[in-house]
Amino acid sequence: MRLTKKMLASFFSIAILFSFVSITHAEVLEVLVDNGASSPAALSTKCSPVEDFSEELQTKIQNIKDTFLSLPNGAGLAATQVGYTDRFFVISQEAEGELIYEEKKLKRKPGQPLVFINPRIIEESGNQIGWESCFSLPGYIYKTERPLNITIEASDENDNKFTFKTTGFWAKCICHENDHLDGILCKAKALEPREAPEDE
Repeated sequence: MRLTKKMLASFFSIAILFSFVSITHAEVLEVLVDNGASSPAALSTKCSPVEDFSEELQTKIQNIKDTFLSLPNGAGLAATQVGYTDRFFVISQEAEGELIYEEKKLKRKPGQPLVFINPRIIEESGNQIGWESCFSLPGYIYKTERPLNITIEASDENDNKFTFKTTGFWAKCICHENDHLDGILCKAKALEPREAPEDE
């Protein structure tokens, strides 16, 4: 999911995110795009649960992080958007919410996108209707209805389990990325699509 300029007005500090430079060896990947006629298969693939927190998985996670950090106005990015079928996504370090690790001594890492592996939304309430956009659907924005409040449980890249409670924009963002892991693009849930204005 990407942020429009209007959204950025509410999240001005996100600019810090794009100045971050990874010190690990990783690869910035191409984001897959659904052009309607021939959508890449990965975008409609239901991801398999991660069972092995291997070195290969760590490389994929770092690739996703670095790819995300290279994108303009990013809020989140899912594995399927770069062709992976592992069940995980990342969201911006700017995400607001309450993160609680199962192992109480662990804390949220500053300066890094949040990694959600094998995520599962366990609670939701309220509803919100608004516009969202997607790196895999350039040129369009979509009016959708999403929960206003959510609680999601997942594991981080070190297999530490946690819950994350959030509301508003970030609840919408997490639902958007979580849908990607089931092969669902936001256009499938759109109440109304429209071409994105040039300034967005």
